[in-house]
Amino acid sequence: MNSERKSFKKCHKEHEENVQKAVKRLKERNLSRDGLVDLSAFGNIREIDKERMIAKVEPLVNMEQITCVTVPMNLALAVVAVLDDLTVGGLINGNGIEDGCVVRATKDNEFSDLFYAIPWSQGTLGLLVSAEIKLIPIKEYMKLTYKPVVGNLKDLAQADTESFAPRDGDQDNPEKVPDFVEAMIYGPTEAECMKGVYVSKEEAKRRGTRLIVLDGGSSPGKLILPFADQFWFRLLFGWLMPPKVSLLKFTQGEAIRNYYHEMHVIQDVLVPLYKLLPYNFA
Repeated sequence: MNSERKSFKKCHKEHEENVQKAVKRLKERNLSRDGLVDLSAFGNIREIDKERMIAKVEPLVNMEQITCVTVPMNLALAVVAVLDDLTVGGLINGNGIEDGCVVRATKDNEFSDLFYAIPWSQGTLGLLVSAEIKLIPIKEYMKLTYKPVVGNLKDLAQADTESFAPRDGDQDNPEKVPDFVEAMIYGPTEAECMKGVYVSKEEAKRRGTRLIVLDGGSSPGKLILPFADQFWFRLLFGWLMPPKVSLLKFTQGEAIRNYYHEMHVIQDVLVPLYKLLPYNFA
């Protein structure tokens, strides 16, 4: 624990130094020749505050980094992006430009307008150099409940909504709202809704376990590496799996890219910002 504190202390010092370098760069740059600002040094987890239940991180910290640090503490981000390579800064706003002024924006201080405006702004409002992100307690295992759904599109959508939003509107009741929600759509009339709640190792052993295999057809990974499930590939190259999504995109051919454009649907869910608090940007 002492080494952890020392590491966070060192990261905090480096962060302050790097912020000043970025401010200096912003003020001295020539927009006509070299307008970019290098933020490559901002890739550290500055602190895990168990009392406030927040992770204080720099923008280039990715989901994998945070998970590796927090899970051994039985903590996790309240919302975890599905890809390990996605960064905090990229998820909040991307890159941007400003005039070199450093501010701390929270939901209720004088910069509250910036706090609410910076998400999804694509970096047009400023450079994000640090963020405080909410943590939640977790346990070692998760109990999953699977619910098959058959019907029209409205039925599938209703089942998905009911998996995380109680019909009686009692959204704040932990007994009615699961810790994890996922849905798999197999076709226009078939889906599988999954709800999960955290359980300890002892609870998992006491209640027993059950292995469920779902046949969901061809996955995107199989389309990119159709031979990855072959014995010879797993024997020789299994240690390389799973590959980075960025690498798969780089190596995929035009036919696969065209298939995605024509046959795949990507669904994003936008959550009201007040549901994601606290997020503090600096």
